[in-house]
Amino acid sequence: MVFTKSLVRTFIRRLAWRAFTWAENLNDTRMEQNGEDLFLAHLPEAEPFVFFDVGANMGEYSLSLLKRFSKAEGHLFEPSSECLKHLHSLFAEQPQILINDCALSDTVGEVMLWFDHPGSALASLYKRDLKEYSLELNESQAVRTTTLESYIETKRVGYINLLKVDVEGHELRVLEGAGRYLSPEFFDCIQFEYGGCDLDSMTSLRSLYRLLEGRGFEMYKIMPGGLLKRGYRPFMENFQYSNYVAASPKLELKL
Repeated sequence: MVFTKSLVRTFIRRLAWRAFTWAENLNDTRMEQNGEDLFLAHLPEAEPFVFFDVGANMGEYSLSLLKRFSKAEGHLFEPSSECLKHLHSLFAEQPQILINDCALSDTVGEVMLWFDHPGSALASLYKRDLKEYSLELNESQAVRTTTLESYIETKRVGYINLLKVDVEGHELRVLEGAGRYLSPEFFDCIQFEYGGCDLDSMTSLRSLYRLLEGRGFEMYKIMPGGLLKRGYRPFMENFQYSNYVAASPKLELKL
């Protein structure tokens, strides 16, 4: 009887987790299904459209965005030497796309980038503990870092329509590095990733919410059917892959 009860509890627990994962749009990295492509497709028109892709990896996100804004001015940031080769080849015929071989952070300097293989989407500034997945980030390379604030001033960027940050747990530091520019008056939208990598960087979703709401942004979660406006709740602190958007209150988003 005890054994049977245990099996029933295990079944119910697994079923409940699957339902929660579906309802919260967790752990789906497919842009065409998780709502990211839909979000990009409904961004307001702008001329010129300026975007920053921080953690560009192999360029998938930038390519999706360019389907909507073919003449957009893009600033891509990627420290991985393997990914950089691919990006330079991919955007060789698009002079309006500027590729930067560095990581963004809250300081200017040099750090180590850790990865399991060259070009890995798991590459991180933290040597993540992924033993549960039989993975080890045991390869590394030294990379330089700069800040959004420094870059914006050096390049004399006047306004950013979309900032996307996918840097495997370093999102908070990137945003803090924007300094005085982290404002709804300068950024229309900021999309950032939250997930298991934040365990390794010891970053909470609450800290991201507090920073962005404190600067005047409105917070949304990307869902398959559109954006869901949502304030912070402790149950959201689940360290499962998902994407959020901080938007300027003046922006007319199609939810």
